[in-house]
Amino acid sequence: MKRLSLLFLAFAFFSLISFSANAAEKGIIRGKIVEEVGALPIPYAAVSLYEGTNEQTLSITQSDENGFFKISNLKVGTYRVKISYVGYTNLFVNEIIITEKDFDKNLGNLKLASEQSSLNEVVITAQKPLVEFGADVITYNVGSSVLAEGSTATDVLKNVPMVQVDIDGNATISGKRSTRVFIDGKPSDYMTSNIADLLNVLPSDAIEKIEVMTNPPSKYSGDGEGILNIVMKKGFKVGFNGNIGINAGLQGNSNTNAFASYRGKNFNINGGGAYRQNIGKGNSESYRTNIFPDTTFYYNQFNNNRNDNEGGNFRVGFDWDITPKQSLRLSTNYNVNSNNSISGNDFYYLNEEQIATRLRNQQNLGDGNSNNFVFNADYNLQTDTVGGKMTIGVTVNTNSNNDLRSYNRTYAFPTNLNPSLQQNNNQVGNDGLTFNLDYDKPVFKKRDQLEFGLAYNYRKNDNDLLVQNFNYQTQEYITNQKLTNKFFYNENILSGYAALFQVCQSIVFLKKDIILAQPIVFVSTDQGSSP
Repeated sequence: MKRLSLLFLAFAFFSLISFSANAAEKGIIRGKIVEEVGALPIPYAAVSLYEGTNEQTLSITQSDENGFFKISNLKVGTYRVKISYVGYTNLFVNEIIITEKDFDKNLGNLKLASEQSSLNEVVITAQKPLVEFGADVITYNVGSSVLAEGSTATDVLKNVPMVQVDIDGNATISGKRSTRVFIDGKPSDYMTSNIADLLNVLPSDAIEKIEVMTNPPSKYSGDGEGILNIVMKKGFKVGFNGNIGINAGLQGNSNTNAFASYRGKNFNINGGGAYRQNIGKGNSESYRTNIFPDTTFYYNQFNNNRNDNEGGNFRVGFDWDITPKQSLRLSTNYNVNSNNSISGNDFYYLNEEQIATRLRNQQNLGDGNSNNFVFNADYNLQTDTVGGKMTIGVTVNTNSNNDLRSYNRTYAFPTNLNPSLQQNNNQVGNDGLTFNLDYDKPVFKKRDQLEFGLAYNYRKNDNDLLVQNFNYQTQEYITNQKLTNKFFYNENILSGYAALFQVCQSIVFLKKDIILAQPIVFVSTDQGSSP
């Protein structure tokens, strides 16, 4: 009987020890990590566990894709937790007590505040390459080019791969039937009715890079087969920055530009202006032989021309980082151009004996001017920590263009041929308003990219052409009804789009590695750029 009592006591003792051990190691600490503003979940945040006041880490885990974490198999005791994530201030939770009766601790939502200061643990200085090749985009970094100072956008575009610039200054992408020129992601035709005039004014000093989009994104699908996007400099270091440049030629060409910027902790005010004067002169002679069965005759033509152009471009911008996840950008642009041209030719008709039988003189005069104004506002919001981004943009523009040309043709001999004088007056006016809303986000564990949005476009266009012929008998101009026309165009378009495309897996993995690794700050050596 005594032996049975001892066995019973021993069994009860070991059962109690086993129960206590199991109870001591079933402790749980759990919670959810979210953003302080917006309460959006933060995935892959580091959760470090410490026992009591010990500085030695007991264990480290991560939150899942929805921000939840769970630490299991904890003994009875006092713990503290440290939550950390790149770009956020570390959060400590102290005095987490686990007892046998209270062994499951739910800390609820743990809110991380955004870190305002720049991370500078590691600084890498790198020189940007002149040309970067992507899948559908070629990037030409103007700061790495010898044309970075003292030239214009037209000069730079002549050196960009796959871009052709014709004699009139119009830029196109090789192999594309239609090409549009954008400034900071917005169509440049909002700024001027003549793209060549704008490109001749924009100083290269104010351009950061030029993007050649051979396969534009979905939101640009209606803007042509190819897009040239000129990205202006915005990232200047904290404080006051500025530059001024003057370029002059022996023929009388000159280009003056200036840019100034003041950047605070989370805002930037910038403004710039440029003025150019261009003088073009030319002389040529052409000789042609015309052979027919019954006769042979010759043409001998002498040409001369002079073209004077001047124009200015003035810009003001305001960038505001409202929070680390949202920003506002305002900009306005005014462009003015004027040109005067005179050209003439002496056209000799020669017979087989090389004797002039007729001499025709023609003189062409041109006088044109244009004024363009545009206001643009862009709002960007990072909706979550996994790449979701929303963009809202509004653009208001107005521009006018007047072009007056005359064509005077007379005959030195024979004198019985009637002269002619024609005058063309072309007046163009454009007003427009655009609105776009775009959202894109990685989906399906960041393997694919979802993009959708809305776009509204309003445009009013007046294009009036008045053609008049001079009547030498009445000494007055008479309207040519066959060539005179008035064109009016009014456009209201509301559209939507959606696209789902696959993202390269290697890029996704690289992005994840950077998030988990030690913070790195890249500093460009380009003049005027910011960390």
